[in-house]
Amino acid sequence: MDTWIDRDTTYSDNAYAPIFRWRTAFQYDFQARMDWCVKPHHQANHPPVAVCSGQQTQDVVAGSVVHLSADGSSDPDGDALSYHWVCYPEAGTFQGDITIHHADSPIARFIAPPATPGTQIHIILAVTDHRCTTPDTLPEENLQHSSLTR
Repeated sequence: MDTWIDRDTTYSDNAYAPIFRWRTAFQYDFQARMDWCVKPHHQANHPPVAVCSGQQTQDVVAGSVVHLSADGSSDPDGDALSYHWVCYPEAGTFQGDITIHHADSPIARFIAPPATPGTQIHIILAVTDHRCTTPDTLPEENLQHSSLTR
């Protein structure tokens, strides 16, 4: 089972915990899609385009630096963007901790940990736009992941 922490509450051993981490993003996305039905195109928010630049799958040696780049990410509305890189352990086979340096910037990196050949580490890039100009216009995320195989 997955574990997810929301403020002061920890959810674990719960069938819904795996999707809790994504609920803010999918709720904002749903709201934006409703706006598309009732607002002109220029008044509705549209999801940013997340781009994981470079190789999507890499074979690496323990101790090597793995570079992550969101170069090419954009927003169709021209909104400012923020970036967040996170390891998604449930999707891979690596059972340790990964520290991503500069995880909240478009360019990040981590050191490949010691692991057996074939171990997979999945990294997710979350790109969020910032169109919070009115209470009914909220940011939304577009997620893209890149798998790392060693």
